[in-house]
Amino acid sequence: MPRLKLTTQDEYTIREIILTDAGIPKQSSAPENIGDIVPQNIRLSPLPSDVVQKVPKARGTSFSSRTTPYSSSVPVTAASPTS
Repeated sequence: MPRLKLTTQDEYTIREIILTDAGIPKQSSAPENIGDIVPQNIRLSPLPSDVVQKVPKARGTSFSSRTTPYSSSVPVTAASPTS
């Protein structure tokens, strides 16, 4: 699968939207960085529509969100587009 190329601003926009959405499930074992390979045991979700509106090239991608016990931030991992 081709890797989605995001700018720093794209990554910031995606993280901010997902961080503020309390309804998005967080997983303790999800990868830490955008673009990391996601193990098969991690559940992926489609990106919220407001992310796709602000970062159209992310349309069709899935993501996981990770909880971190030592930080208030929640890293987000975006997977390649699903076909």
